[in-house]
Amino acid sequence: MKHCPADGNPFDNFGVLAATRLVTAALGIAAAAILGTTQPGIGAQAGTFRLSIVSTSDYATVQQSDGTVFGGGMTGSGSILDSTGEPFTKDARIDVTCVVHGKKTAARLQLTTTCALEVGAGGDEFYVSGGRTEGDLTPGGGGPGRLIIGGGTGKFAGVGGTCDYEATYRSASEGSTAAACSWERP
Repeated sequence: MKHCPADGNPFDNFGVLAATRLVTAALGIAAAAILGTTQPGIGAQAGTFRLSIVSTSDYATVQQSDGTVFGGGMTGSGSILDSTGEPFTKDARIDVTCVVHGKKTAARLQLTTTCALEVGAGGDEFYVSGGRTEGDLTPGGGGPGRLIIGGGTGKFAGVGGTCDYEATYRSASEGSTAAACSWERP
């Protein structure tokens, strides 16, 4: 046999090195495949944050035979209560501007919202859209919903994720929102 040592073992010297490299490469590929399904990609960032916002709304309403259609603006402010780190900084002030619309029937609520949230003095914004189908819009009421984070400007460019939130109405035009969010930037 060519390239075999005198004792005839093909895995000595060059063979051992090649076999070791092959096994190491196979294990590396397997680990990357397993980890890639549960963690962000190489160079990716991810984290969580919680926020709280107090807002006022100005909705126009139109009564229909099967319920009420509503739409209008919502503005407010709040802060990031806690965070695993940048770009969402704990205690940062948030100013929010939203367009909200939907329909409330006796059996169902369909609320859709699209918002820009300006964070801190730098003026960078992140964008969310989503809504809810549970709860109501009456004082003392509210309900759970979900928002999708869809990027933003500056330090929020490329950020995606979700926020599960709970809305509470103090009056017909005043409310608060508490949200728990997770985010990732590939």
